[in-house]
Amino acid sequence: MKKKILFFVVFMLLLLLACSNQSQATFTKQNYTIDATVFQNGDMYVEETIEYKTNESKNGVTRTIKLRNPGNTTNSATGFELEDVLVDYESCTRVSSAVNGQDKVYEYSYDGDEAYIKLYTPFKYQEKTVKYIYTLKNVAVKYNDIAEIYWNFIGNDSTDRTENLTININLPYEASQDTIYVYGHGSDNGKFQKNRNYITLTAQDIAEKQAVDARILFSRDAISTTKIVNKNVLQNYRNIEEGMNNKTLVFGIDINIIATICIVIILVVFVIIYKKYHRKSKKIDGYVRELPYDLDPEILQYVYYGKIQKNTFWVTFLNLVKKGIFSIEKTTNKVGKETYAIIYKDDKQKLPDYEEKATELILNCMSDENKIELERLKAKLKTNKAYKDYSKFLKSIEVEMDATFGEDKKPKMLRTVITIAMIVLILFIAAISAISTQTGFVFPIIMFLSMTAGIYSVFFVTVGNNIPVLIFILLHCLAFQAGNIAILSEGKVVAFYVPYIILFTLLIYCYKVKKESDKKQEVRGMVKALRNYIKDYSMLQEKGVEDIVLWGEYLIMAIALGLNNNTVNYFYDGCIQSNNNLGTSLVIVGSYNTFYSGFGTTFSSVRGYSSSSSSRGSSSYSGSSGGFSGGSSSGGGGRRRRRNRIILILY
Repeated sequence: MKKKILFFVVFMLLLLLACSNQSQATFTKQNYTIDATVFQNGDMYVEETIEYKTNESKNGVTRTIKLRNPGNTTNSATGFELEDVLVDYESCTRVSSAVNGQDKVYEYSYDGDEAYIKLYTPFKYQEKTVKYIYTLKNVAVKYNDIAEIYWNFIGNDSTDRTENLTININLPYEASQDTIYVYGHGSDNGKFQKNRNYITLTAQDIAEKQAVDARILFSRDAISTTKIVNKNVLQNYRNIEEGMNNKTLVFGIDINIIATICIVIILVVFVIIYKKYHRKSKKIDGYVRELPYDLDPEILQYVYYGKIQKNTFWVTFLNLVKKGIFSIEKTTNKVGKETYAIIYKDDKQKLPDYEEKATELILNCMSDENKIELERLKAKLKTNKAYKDYSKFLKSIEVEMDATFGEDKKPKMLRTVITIAMIVLILFIAAISAISTQTGFVFPIIMFLSMTAGIYSVFFVTVGNNIPVLIFILLHCLAFQAGNIAILSEGKVVAFYVPYIILFTLLIYCYKVKKESDKKQEVRGMVKALRNYIKDYSMLQEKGVEDIVLWGEYLIMAIALGLNNNTVNYFYDGCIQSNNNLGTSLVIVGSYNTFYSGFGTTFSSVRGYSSSSSSRGSSSYSGSSGGFSGGSSSGGGGRRRRRNRIILILY
């Protein structure tokens, strides 16, 4: 019993659904045909034939024909003449007033801006054909280079769906003597055909309130109208219309091709500039045994890497031990633990300024006995005073670099040329946007592109290697780039975003790069040859007696140039066997691993100094991102407040 009830309920629901679908009111234009003929005087004669299909009852239909388009006033009609209204091919009667139920009568009004036709003819579940015949006065526009018809054949006030639309346009015969351009708007499935001066546009499924219009460009000799505009428009109109199809032309060339050419040119220039100004070295055949020009290891390390390294102070300290300024000895601290002490030997030899600064940094941590335990030194080096002394040490190395090799030259002329090129490209993009859209996108394009290219170029050049600030600027720059893409897309010139961003990158590069002196490039080549010699030293069969004397220097250079532990250990063991200041100190430590774990230095930047904050933009200091380990501060008591400083750790 329950199954029968359920079956009955389902059956009734399906029946009601079917009835509701059948009873759904429909009033559509099954076929809508517009036959338009353009006369030589610029008028357009129009016959609209509409085949209505309905399953409801209506008293009639209305038709509004707007003569003026606020956004396109040039193409408005200057007058309207209604010739006839027909229902099922029978003429209707014009009346001043009618009531529902009357048949084949219509009310008509015209105020200069629009014509309004209200047709009374009962629809009682039947099909009817309605026809409007009228003339639009002076519709065609004559320019210097072309004639134009641009008309809304169906306005956006239509309340009925159109299943099939056909627009036939017959131009004067003279129009076929030149190229005819046809552009339809309002339907994604629309298409057109041309046969000499006869044009047919078709579309299906035109929704309610969906306007359909067409722009037709043809020979200006085909018409003689009083609506004459003294300017050339053909190329602009083609750019506008073909840009709607993602094809924007500039002087007949697709902007994608122009953008590609710009990309190639900029990339070629980029490669040429990179090869000319990028850090390089003069090739040295074979090996170099001695330190070039008797330069100290920290200077050669700077030349090799192009920047200060995190172990530069350690390299300087080793060099000071080798020179006899400091020595290392074993000692016992207050709690009886065996440790190491650094001793100042009060040597009177003349040192370079950066080594004087390194010496002062350590001496400022010592007591009157010119001696300090390693753990005590660790605590001293965490003070703000040590940070200031270390900053002086770094700057003195940069001063020595300039004094030795000369200051790196800034390519001022190149920067000026690239800056001008950036301005020209921005103006060029804005001009193309103005041509292709004829809208007000010129100012936003210039504003957004100029702000990105100018402001952010300065930011990226001056901020150095401060990672948090770089990330902050990068996020802001990306936001501007999103705005750039949106503006360029609206301006129909998004293809130029790629050449713009490449030139933007080149602009930043030109403001950061500097040209090195020939001497610095030569020394870098010699350092590479020296590095190869040190790296291959243990495998070389021929070694001079003088090489043994240089083992201390080789050890320091192996550490400075980042050679592997095997190579460093080789020279460490050899240096212990030599009778010199560095070797004697290393004997005290015993092994390289013990020495490295006890005396290797690492610098960590706590929102503090890096070489990007110094006067040399070409140099940079990269510190360890980790914190410091071991070593409790002496004489402190509680945890200290973190400050902006660099921390030098010996461990």
